[in-house]
Amino acid sequence: MGVGFGIIHPTAMAMAINKVQPFRRGAANGTIFSAFDLGIGLGSILLGILSKEVGLAFMYLTCAFVILIPMLLFYLKDAKEYQRVQNKPNN
Repeated sequence: MGVGFGIIHPTAMAMAINKVQPFRRGAANGTIFSAFDLGIGLGSILLGILSKEVGLAFMYLTCAFVILIPMLLFYLKDAKEYQRVQNKPNN
């Protein structure tokens, strides 16, 4: 989990900051940090309740499906922009 979080956190920060205008970068920083904190706090509570009610296997299966939603949104909406920037020749 530590390695995954260590990779996702700076990547999400960079993506969020790159999507906003320079004068909105502070707001983007605050929003992404708040989202991470809320996700960790509320996720722990809700997943604890879910695991108690339906078991660990179903809880992990639910987590796997939930993570597919942002992945699909990224590939449908933003992936082409990142590929375009990556394929742009350096000057």
